[in-house]
Amino acid sequence: MKHVLIPIAGFARAGKDSLADAIFDYLEEDEPEYSVVIMKFADALKASLQVALDEAGVKVDVFTEDTAKKAELRPLLVAYGEYCRSRNQDVWVDKVIEDVKTWADVTVAGSESKGSVILIPDLRYANEYEKLEALCVRRGWAFVPIYIERQFNLPANNAEAESIGLMAAHGYFRKGNALQVSFADGSVELIQQWARKFTQSMSLYR
Repeated sequence: MKHVLIPIAGFARAGKDSLADAIFDYLEEDEPEYSVVIMKFADALKASLQVALDEAGVKVDVFTEDTAKKAELRPLLVAYGEYCRSRNQDVWVDKVIEDVKTWADVTVAGSESKGSVILIPDLRYANEYEKLEALCVRRGWAFVPIYIERQFNLPANNAEAESIGLMAAHGYFRKGNALQVSFADGSVELIQQWARKFTQSMSLYR
């Protein structure tokens, strides 16, 4: 059973989700024998907060796509996530790793798939990179981190500059199978073109 783990890092609005969505769509189209999934650290955080709100009897859908409700929830999500990380920096990556292992060991292993491709488009911290890489080493999976940047796109805040910027500056995306891709603008079409070429080369990792 072959598995490829692809975490994607980059500043806000660099195109991380667009890249992950394009890779997902092309793999679904071109590699139907593989199971493909997108997982996010943000989803693990939201699921945890949802449990707390449900327990308190607060009727809120943390996964809402409503723009106004998302804006209301954002300060709470940020504060909750940062506080949990201050007590245990691995809290969210450990939850995602459990989801990844379950996906590979239960969902994929119990299907007709030849393997899986797991996309994580919100990599932000060095410890997340290191723990995901260690998981792949232990299990013999391919680890293909991608750093995406867009010209003139600056960090959204100091925390983003420190976490993602330092990770890039310290060479995390210049080793192993890691890739760096840069776009002159935020064109989704250019990202999709790159994703198509990337998926056509996926056989290199499997």
